[in-house]
Amino acid sequence: MMKVRSHTILGALLLLCAACGKSTPPPEEPAPATDSDSAPSDAVTPASSDAVKKGRDQIQAGDFAGAVETLGAAAKADANDPQAAFYHGVALEGLERFEDAEAEYRRALKLSPELMEAHANLSFLLLSLDKPKDALAAADAGLAVDAKHPALLANRAGALDILGDPRALEAYEALLAVAPDDANRYNYAVLLTVAERKADAVAALRAIRLDGVTDAGLLLDVAQLYGRLEDYGSCVQALDVAVGAGKTAELLAHRARCKHSAKDDKGAEADLREAVQLEPNNPIGHYYLGKHLIAVGKKAEGQAALKKAVSLGPETPFGQAAARDLKAK
Repeated sequence: MMKVRSHTILGALLLLCAACGKSTPPPEEPAPATDSDSAPSDAVTPASSDAVKKGRDQIQAGDFAGAVETLGAAAKADANDPQAAFYHGVALEGLERFEDAEAEYRRALKLSPELMEAHANLSFLLLSLDKPKDALAAADAGLAVDAKHPALLANRAGALDILGDPRALEAYEALLAVAPDDANRYNYAVLLTVAERKADAVAALRAIRLDGVTDAGLLLDVAQLYGRLEDYGSCVQALDVAVGAGKTAELLAHRARCKHSAKDDKGAEADLREAVQLEPNNPIGHYYLGKHLIAVGKKAEGQAALKKAVSLGPETPFGQAAARDLKAK
């Protein structure tokens, strides 16, 4: 399956996974959010006790061990306090005590089934632990309380995608209805591509305003998906924006590949020569320059570029690919 972009939505002390594709590694554990982060609600819910407030402050400061001690004591002092259980779970997750964190999130939900933060964190945690069926159940339980909760819709879509469930498309459509951000649009386009709905996938990508994307990684992902969909002009446009924001040998090499596919071999060669000049010790530029030169009939110069890629990075994917190509010729 194609890559689905994993990203995290951070709310006030929420740890949420928005989309995790089957071919993507589990999402990295995000840092706890601060009170300044945007959240589904306008403000952080007041702490239920001074101990919970102290524990929450420790989490925000990254002192998970201290928070576990503080909130563990608070949870014992009042076993019916869902906030104490929830934040204790957040602190435990920060220490990578995942089973204990899961237990605390579930306990918080038994005490307060409408605690959306716990639904969201639990479904994220289960996704990160590669338990998509459990994550789906956790997300569905939360959506039964709030059917338009963005993070839970995202977690549900991610779980369905991991499971290869065709309902993932509808899940992303429901997510986009309430959270039409660029990463979600990209993930939706990936699923449409896998479903061989090429025109719909292109339309989903076209909804992303390239000049408004500040994430170079997302721009590269979008460009590569355009390339898979054989919309090479849009592939070049996406990489134009990425290169304009910060030129690198990798971005220039990818743009050159799009230009080559768009029959602009002169532009492709110019990009690759610039990539080599910009980062002379990076094998990626030399590798793709060598491949391009050989393809356009400049065999000797192309082989020299491939040899340079091997010498610069014999253990890198590009150096190894260059060595294979040289051996085959």
